[in-house]
Amino acid sequence: MEPLDRKYFYFLGIGGIGMSALARYFKHLGREVWGYDRTRTELTIQLEQEGMVIHYEDSVSLIPGNVLSHPEESLIVYTPAIPRDHNEYNYLREKESYILKRSQLLGMIVNSSEGVAVAGTHGKTTVSTMISHLLVQADLPAMAFLGGISKNYHSNLILGKGNRYIVAEADEFDRSFLQLTPHLAVITSADADHLDIYGSHEEVLRSFGLFAKQVKDNGILILKKGLPFTPAAGRNIRVFTYSAREEADFYAMDHHYIEGRSRFTLVTPSGQEGKIEIGLPGKANVENAVAALAAGISLGVPVDRLRQALAGFAGVVRRFDIQVHGEKYVYIDDYAHHPEELD
Repeated sequence: MEPLDRKYFYFLGIGGIGMSALARYFKHLGREVWGYDRTRTELTIQLEQEGMVIHYEDSVSLIPGNVLSHPEESLIVYTPAIPRDHNEYNYLREKESYILKRSQLLGMIVNSSEGVAVAGTHGKTTVSTMISHLLVQADLPAMAFLGGISKNYHSNLILGKGNRYIVAEADEFDRSFLQLTPHLAVITSADADHLDIYGSHEEVLRSFGLFAKQVKDNGILILKKGLPFTPAAGRNIRVFTYSAREEADFYAMDHHYIEGRSRFTLVTPSGQEGKIEIGLPGKANVENAVAALAAGISLGVPVDRLRQALAGFAGVVRRFDIQVHGEKYVYIDDYAHHPEELD
């Protein structure tokens, strides 16, 4: 039985942001879903309320009975954060159960569609959430696996009217994004990060270069201007650059911030597309919006529909998340952005 067709799913590290989106997806499909995590959190409580059975003790005795008694119908999924001395993980490997990394399972799902993958050492969560919102609001058959909680949909799994386009955050940690072969890829940045994995900035750049070369034939690659990545020579790939700071294939000009909203003129390869508005501050978010608009336009969505959808984009929890906006004070909750994004 193929992995995606299995009936029983057991997630080791189910409380991770990427793992929980996959768990929600298979629960949505009507599969039986269990999970282990070290700590009970607000997210795991939500998963329990959605019908998933989760335990918080590393004990072989707590592995779901159906997973053990029906191995041919079961799939075990683990995150690289699971330590190699984990009792349940090692027991299941010794049992020769069918085990996949989270990134492998995500790749199987995304690669079966006209996948849209967003990579970058910063910006990828916001851009992937923006793209998902634009496609869903434009009534395209799209869905998404996100690395954050969308404030519009209150979830890291967005389900639209189909799965022709599956949007995914392409995580560079542990080189996970090399499991993806998307139809459209966006690369927002490639700064020195995860050097415990890569060892050097040069190795980070090499891996992002490999990711860029995995775009499918007749696909699309959208790059922050200045990044040095190109697809393999001789392939029919459309390549576009974007920026909010300088001219590019897609770029923002006349940026203003008025009453809590950013407004700018979008310039595309076809010319100026008039005023665009987004309810998020900061030039970084204008640049994120340009990337998302470039993706939508490249997929054939009319600009007017994108403009309307972007105006209603509420953002991502803990990504420049404004909690209080008073006359004298503004309180913003933000999740450990890379320093390059503070602008």
